[in-house]
Amino acid sequence: MLGFDLKLEKIMIMYGLYILFHYMLPRLYINFCVPWSLTGLIMSPFLSQSPHCKALSWLFVNSIEMIRKMFLGIGMWVISKKLLDTSIETK
Repeated sequence: MLGFDLKLEKIMIMYGLYILFHYMLPRLYINFCVPWSLTGLIMSPFLSQSPHCKALSWLFVNSIEMIRKMFLGIGMWVISKKLLDTSIETK
């Protein structure tokens, strides 16, 4: 049972890190890729194609997908635990 607790702890830490990344990445993108000025407006099409802006965008999109997948995985785990617990209690 102790091994299971350590796995769950690692999963929760990973989930928390993805949420933190998901929170930070748009702010970094705005700071580095869409400066708030007339020059920033003119430069934004060029900056959006720069490697660091493409990387930030890719990371943000993938953080959305990873959070969705983890949410579904946690939901399926909770539902399966409930179903198994109720089937054991009825026997």
